[in-house]
Amino acid sequence: MVSLFKTTSSEVTRADYLSGVEGILTIECGNDLRNEEILYILSKHVNCEINQLPQVVNDICVKCNGSPLVSSLIGSYMADVGNNQKKWEHLYVKLQERGTGTLRKRWKSGEEQDFGKIINLCLEPIQHLKDYYLDFLIFSKDIPVSNQILETLWGKTDYDVLEIMTQLNKRCFVDMEMFERTEKEDERSILISYTSHDLYLDELTEQVGAAEIQNRHKKLIDKILKLCSLSDGNYDWTKLPKSYIPFTIGYHLYKAGEHGLLKTFYTDLKFLEQIIKLTEVWHVTSEYYRYENCFEDGEEETFETFLRRNAAALSDTNNDIIQLALFEPTDSLVYKKAKDYAQTMSKGKYFDWRNKSETNYNLFNCKAKLAFTDMKHAVFNHDASLVASVGEKFAEVWMTSVVEVSQTLYGHSDVINYCSFNSKGDYLATASADNTVRIFRIGDSLTSSGDYSRKRISIPNFQQNKNTQLNGSHKEDNSRIVFTEHGAEVVCCSYSPDDHFIISSDVVGKTYVWEVGTEIDEQPWTIKYVKYHGHSDTCFSCFSNDGKTFGTAVYDSIKLWDFETGNLKRILDHNNYLVKTFVFTPNDSHILSAYDSIISKWSVASENEKSIIDTCPDKSYVICSCCISFDGNFIACGTSAPSVIIIGAHSQNFVRHLQGHDDNVINVMFSEDNKKLLSVSSTKFIIHDVSELTDTPQCAFEGNLSVQMQKNQQEITVASSVFFNTVEVREGLDGHLISKSQSEKENVTFCSLSNNCSEVVYGTKSGNVK
Repeated sequence: MVSLFKTTSSEVTRADYLSGVEGILTIECGNDLRNEEILYILSKHVNCEINQLPQVVNDICVKCNGSPLVSSLIGSYMADVGNNQKKWEHLYVKLQERGTGTLRKRWKSGEEQDFGKIINLCLEPIQHLKDYYLDFLIFSKDIPVSNQILETLWGKTDYDVLEIMTQLNKRCFVDMEMFERTEKEDERSILISYTSHDLYLDELTEQVGAAEIQNRHKKLIDKILKLCSLSDGNYDWTKLPKSYIPFTIGYHLYKAGEHGLLKTFYTDLKFLEQIIKLTEVWHVTSEYYRYENCFEDGEEETFETFLRRNAAALSDTNNDIIQLALFEPTDSLVYKKAKDYAQTMSKGKYFDWRNKSETNYNLFNCKAKLAFTDMKHAVFNHDASLVASVGEKFAEVWMTSVVEVSQTLYGHSDVINYCSFNSKGDYLATASADNTVRIFRIGDSLTSSGDYSRKRISIPNFQQNKNTQLNGSHKEDNSRIVFTEHGAEVVCCSYSPDDHFIISSDVVGKTYVWEVGTEIDEQPWTIKYVKYHGHSDTCFSCFSNDGKTFGTAVYDSIKLWDFETGNLKRILDHNNYLVKTFVFTPNDSHILSAYDSIISKWSVASENEKSIIDTCPDKSYVICSCCISFDGNFIACGTSAPSVIIIGAHSQNFVRHLQGHDDNVINVMFSEDNKKLLSVSSTKFIIHDVSELTDTPQCAFEGNLSVQMQKNQQEITVASSVFFNTVEVREGLDGHLISKSQSEKENVTFCSLSNNCSEVVYGTKSGNVK
């Protein structure tokens, strides 16, 4: 299709265009025009009849080889001078010199022709406009370019842009289209858009080169950023022209080589919110696939999934993308971006669902399977940079930054049951079934100058260490001190806070407190106390945090002893319940003991003060281990579920449920900075990120959450299924508990609040609705 202007005037006013240009004739044609048709096209360009054209024009028609594009270009070239015989003859000479090329031949055979020379010839009379036209090389060929885009790019008024484009249109380099705007917010009632033929642009692209085109993309990006920038360094993307740019900003960033900027914008929630309002969610999600090489570590998948899942909500302009993003799992990049933004807001409220479960595909910092199949114990060192694990005749020391075994410790002749670092992390004590406690020196490179900066993209499942022979020949003993006083299997050992003493207990109920010497001493240890419970069963012992008390537990009682005198201070009787473990609170005012499915809190000073900490309504599991954070705010319990539950020490709120183990969680331990939690089972240890832990009730166990927000989103009521199949309803920012259902025998799969928050309906796995 070719558009022709009958008018010969070079001055076309803006009013003419806004009211509709008269004199445009459109004819449809193929790629094989007859000479008579070409004569007709040329006559219309120079505003004369066919019989008024000079004879040389017939020869020019032959040069066109039936091409409507070449015919239109030649006609536009002659439009300014009109039907002037000398000009026609001069043009014919130029065509003889430069040639026209045979477009039919070029399209069919792909042979290189000189169509570009014709384009350059037709641009000669308007060289002052050529640079403007070359900007069309950067625009997406699928979308018309509006007048507003060119105003932004060229820094000109709408009238100036219209003047430039009118001249290019007369030369047949661009097509113009006008239509009415329907959006009320747009001040202009008429929108003018432009397109250019792909063949023109392809030819000029080859001439200009990739570097020049990239620079033109950068120029457009710079203009867009300047247009949308705010004084505080942020951007208001609603300032963008409503057409073209919102749909193609990713394309121009990519073509400009601004891959880092593209990543920054497409992981900026406010950018996404504003662009979605100007386009559609599906358009933005497609950008992540199109430019996925600009993102790292699945970032594009995280944001694409978030946008796709919330497409309906985002289509409602009343919804805030930041609030929607705060519903995401706490370890997702979307959530972290939303939280960072919310924290900068000085006005308004955002609701942050704290203590949500992590995403399934990125649940833990690291998870490691060990060389042995029956791990007995594992512990952090002082700064959680190392983990020591035991379960065979050797101990392994892991660097937590890369989850690699960095040192293997040999010396025991039987299974090691327990291990403990000293306060500096440079020595490890181990308790074994060979009736001994051994002390090992940890390598200097691990405790001081070791490089912990390396990261693994994925965590391997470790196979048996090739250098370790579990049942084979003897390995060189690299222990420094061996304590040999126990006459039975040693089940635990711990350092005193000052590292001068070790307490160790065996299976017959005997506990030793002994002073640690040096390896060069003739007798590298000195016994301070020996305590005997008189009961042959599981035994546990440890020091208080200030070192003034030590405790021993056998069967159903815990005995507290004064370290200075060795005198018995108190007995904590558990009434025939087997005590699994106990721990002193950080200020040593209380002891927490774990037995059956119960945690008891005992006062050290008062014999009459004892309380039960409510872990969960379901008592079908057993607590296998427990610990308290170093700030005293949280209690972690390893269970037979198998999982870890975390409870607020003061509120007794159930705040986190950590999964990933296959059997009983036999040990749990917080890092000293309270940011990590180590959990241990017989086949693996897991390091959990608990840096975002807060003492608020966990919402939406297994993803079931129903929210009602009232009074302009300032009051909130939440119904959620919590640990062990119970539904809770809470209200307000403090999570005040309104009601709680009885524990179901099966999983709760959904729950929903009524609009007035007076009722909640929930369903179970078998299909029951209550």
